Parts: sequence; structure tokens; C-alpha cells
Amino acid sequence: MKLPLKLRIFQYLTQVDHPVTSQDVMDALKGEYAGEGQMTYERVDFYMQSLLCVDMIEQTDVEFDKDGELIVHYQITDFGRSRIKYIPKR
Repeated sequence: MKLPLKLRIFQYLTQVDHPVTSQDVMDALKGEYAGEGQMTYERVDFYMQSLLCVDMIEQTDVEFDKDGELIVHYQITDFGRSRIKYIPKR
């Protein structure tokens, strides 16, 4: 049984050792959640913002892409790392 997408995003962020964007997360998890309606950029970005609001992740960099869209880079916080123990192992 796979984790709900929001929890899997959180788990993924604990497994990478560099800041990632919402698009990076989508690219990494699209194989696991392919065909699911919730696997959209807007939903993944919303989940990332939710994790940011509760201090599980933090912004490390903000930039604009060539089309003028805002790109935010995130990484797990120490607080977030301390909470991963509550997520079931796959």
C-alpha cells in the first residue's frame, strides 16, 4: 500500500540531500502516482506550501524562470527530520 501523496512528498524530502522544487518532486514521484488525479503541479505545490506552513520544510531559494514564473526551492528542516519517524516505512 502506498502512502498518501502528501506524506510521500514529505518522505521524499527527507531522502534527498539538496533543495528541490515542486517540479522536482513531481518528476521524482510521477512513476509512483501516475494516473492519479491529485498528481498535478498545483496540488504538489499546495502540499509543499502546507509543509512549509508547519515548519516541516523551509525555503532555501526563490527565483523566476524564463517565463516569469516563481520557482521556490525547499529542503527539510531539523524539525521535519525529527517527525519522519511517525511516517510508516514503505
